[in-house]
Formats: sequence, C-alpha cells, structure tokens
Amino acid sequence: MKKEVKRNIGDDFEIDGDYGIFMKIVEDMEANAGILKPAINWGVEIKNHSGSDYFGGAEVGSYAEIKEAYNKKYSTMRKMMDPWIGCVGLQSITQEIIGDYADFIRLIDDLDLSPQYFDKSNKLTEKGRGLLNTDLGTIIDLNLINKFSGKENISIIEVGGGYGRLTEGFFEAIGGGKVKYLMLDSVPASLLYSCKYLRKKFPELKIGFYYDGDDLDFGVYDCYIMPTWHYTPADYKFDVCLNIQSMQEMAQHHVDYFLDLFDKSVASDGIVYLSNEKDYVFQGAWNYPNRWNLVLSIRTPRSWTRNSPTEIYSIEPRRDQYESAMRLTYEMQLIQYDKKISLNKENSAALEQMNSLREKNLSALERIESLESEGLSASNEIFRLKNEKTTALASASATIAQLQGRISSLEMGFGRRIERKLLSLLRGER
Repeated sequence: MKKEVKRNIGDDFEIDGDYGIFMKIVEDMEANAGILKPAINWGVEIKNHSGSDYFGGAEVGSYAEIKEAYNKKYSTMRKMMDPWIGCVGLQSITQEIIGDYADFIRLIDDLDLSPQYFDKSNKLTEKGRGLLNTDLGTIIDLNLINKFSGKENISIIEVGGGYGRLTEGFFEAIGGGKVKYLMLDSVPASLLYSCKYLRKKFPELKIGFYYDGDDLDFGVYDCYIMPTWHYTPADYKFDVCLNIQSMQEMAQHHVDYFLDLFDKSVASDGIVYLSNEKDYVFQGAWNYPNRWNLVLSIRTPRSWTRNSPTEIYSIEPRRDQYESAMRLTYEMQLIQYDKKISLNKENSAALEQMNSLREKNLSALERIESLESEGLSASNEIFRLKNEKTTALASASATIAQLQGRISSLEMGFGRRIERKLLSLLRGER
C-alpha cells in the first residue's frame, strides 16, 4: 500500500465534544495535576478569570460559569483548531507555500511521500491541493524521525500532541501494525478530542483512553491517551520521545519536568526529537540532560521565528546518525547556495532591466525636453504671427477708415457740385 498523509478537508475536524468527559478531566486535573496544570495561555478561562486563577483552586467558580466557558471555547473540535495549529496551518496548500517547502522535503524524503503531492518542478498535484499547510510539517517530522531513529517498528511517546496530528501521520505513513504510540497531555480539550479524532480516523485500530477506564498496555492498544499527571516512567522504554511546538508555550518547571521524563523514558538506542520556537512564550533555560548528544539542529521551512530549531538528541549516537546529520547539513547548504546564485542572477537581470528602463526614461526625457523646446519656439512664432495679424488688422482698419473718409468727402463735394449745377439751370444760366 502506498504510504501517504491523507486529508479529507470536508469533515475531518467536525467533531462534537462531550461535556461529561470534559468535566471529568477538569476535576481530575484540579485534584491531581499539581505543577503539571497547563500554563496560563492553555488554561480554561472562566469569565474574567485566567486559567491560573481557576486551576489554582482559590475559587473554583460555579458549574454555570464552567459550562459557559465550555460552550464558548471547547464544545466542538473545530473551535480548538486555531490554538492547536493556527489559522495558517488550517489553510490549504498554495503553489507559493509549496515553493518554500519542496526542496527541503525532497532532500529528507526517505519515505517517498512528496511525489504524490508535488512534481519535480514543484507543481502541486491534485492530491497535493487536498493537503493543509500543517500537513507539510507532518511530512517533515515523519521523515526526520524515520531517518534518525532507523527503526522499522517504532514506539513513540509524545507530550503535547494536540488533536493527534503526528500520531495520525505515523499510522498513515508507517502503518498501525508497526507503531506503538503514547500521547501525554495536560490540556483537557486535547485529551478529549485526540481520543475522539483518532478513533474516528482509525476505527480499525485499538485506541486506549485513560478516562474510559482503559489500562496502559501496548499488548492491547496501538495508541494510548492519558494525562501527564498520571504517567510514571516505567521499565518500558521508547524509541522516540518527542515534543513539537508545545514546550515553547510552557513554563520553566514544565519544560524541566518533561525533559527529565524523556530522559527516563528513552531507550538507550533511541532519540529525542524537539521542535520549538525558543524566542516565543517560553524563553527560559533548556536544561538538557548531560548524557544527551546533539545529533542535529536545523531550521526547517516550518520555523516562523528566528530561533526556531528542530533538534535531535541521541543517547548512544551511532556513526550513521552523525553521517546523516552532516550530509543533511551540507545538502541544505548547497540548496541555500543554489538559491543565493539564483537570487543573484535574478537580481542581475532585474538590475539590467532597471538600467534599460532608466536609459529609456532618459531618452524619453530628452525627447520631452526637445518637444518642449520646439513647442516654445512654435509658441513664439504663433505669438509673432498673432502680433502681425493684429498690426495688419489695425492698419487695414485705419486704411478703410481713411478711404471711407475720402469717399464721404468725395460724396459731399460731388453733391455740392450737382446742387450748384441744378441751381444754375433753374436760373437759366448755361
């Protein structure tokens, strides 16, 4: 069967909540979570009280207030999608976005997922147009974890997995029979909807849920979901311990706790996979255990702040891991170099075009100045002709006036002569 990251945008996230289970989780958290209660930005808000006010236990508030908050923010899965993956993550992939991701994904794509979604010229396929932006991050995570874990059958523990984005990706791309997945979370809505979502997407898999009374047993379940405050690291060790973009929203004591939990949970030949913005909400110390060895630290196309590394740590690093990291780093440098050369060529072409336009503008300016000069000369000539016309008209008018005067004078003289002649005739003069 072809490996893929499936997406059915139509109704994937149209899931109603369950207020009874939600309150069961909230009450359990109030009683047992202690320091593992969510950070303020993830706490339930009751009217004007912040999450810390509510979960601090100073004043619980009425059930009417809790129900009001539930109906406003948590009553459907759709209402939680923005807090989990953001408005950009929910958008369908565009040709512009794939241009940012394609080269990097193709570089690490040992799972051979990318040809289904974009071709060698980075043009989106029909199936690619069905993905969301967040699915590109899933393809990156799947490939990097697969590349550096080196496990065909893989066990994973994830803290803060939201609705199960990456869990879904592993079951689709790797296969249910090859993956065992433990999801730990402190956010009530995440615990509720990850269970509902994954059971809807994978009815053929066994999805265990703490609040259904299920026991944590990977001999029974493919995936198990439980609150962080009820999990104690045991003898069972995981091939991969991971956290993606949720430690960045925690407090210092949360980050310290979960780094220690990963240290106690990772197998000796396993890896720890962390991808967080280190200049976002949490900007404290990352107190990595001394026995962890940094194998890879890179920015990926998903990084959206300056200090946003995806890091892979190994307890007993293998030579092939270091070789993969060095090769990947060098190939990324080659991509950056090629992009720089391409950009320089584009800049040179743009500069030549700009110079050509500037020359054309100068020529046009000179022509305008020439026409303006010609126009000035023409205006002067017109003015001269108008003056000459005016002078000629004035002279003609004067001549006509003189002629009219002479005619009048002649007419008067002629009239007088006729008048004298008539008088002479009347008098009998010859």
